[in-house]
Amino acid sequence: MRAWPSWTEIMAKVYLCYDARAMPESCSECGLPAVEGTEPDAGPAEAGPPGAAARPAGFWLRAAAVGIDWAFMVAVQVALGLMLRLLWGRAPQGSRVFQAAGVAFEWLFPCVYSVLFHWLFGQTMGKILLRIRVVAVDGGPLTLGIAVRRLLAWVLSLAALGLGHLLAAFRVDKRALHDLLAGTRVERL
Repeated sequence: MRAWPSWTEIMAKVYLCYDARAMPESCSECGLPAVEGTEPDAGPAEAGPPGAAARPAGFWLRAAAVGIDWAFMVAVQVALGLMLRLLWGRAPQGSRVFQAAGVAFEWLFPCVYSVLFHWLFGQTMGKILLRIRVVAVDGGPLTLGIAVRRLLAWVLSLAALGLGHLLAAFRVDKRALHDLLAGTRVERL
């Protein structure tokens, strides 16, 4: 099994200097080494060559990733709730302010988690474990706008009795409604 990349390696991919791709040795501003075989106009560093065959991730693999993400988010929320109970005891449970904050966190945390992980890494925890990632249709990384649009379209897919998600089971390219609306695809690594 492949070892997890270090935080430095992950952030180096996220913040790859544009000038470092065009230089023979390294960027004079940030010190990042040049990436072999790329030029300034080559597009995103993560994108494959045009026409490269990507293997789409199917419906069940994507559903399993959502299940893992859900378990992760519940674990974080339970851990936070336990920490708050240790700090303040049971007194805040009757407070409407704390109840409202709890409900807001239960809704906002999954949204922020999804948008940030897809934008920064192209993967959530479930996708990392199952070795799949979300990319733009052209194979490049997601922008913040695309990540937000994908989340909103994901909610729309779910609101339509989940039928938008089922599209991934029947399409050849395995893209669900939210992928079509956001201009993304999910591929195997």
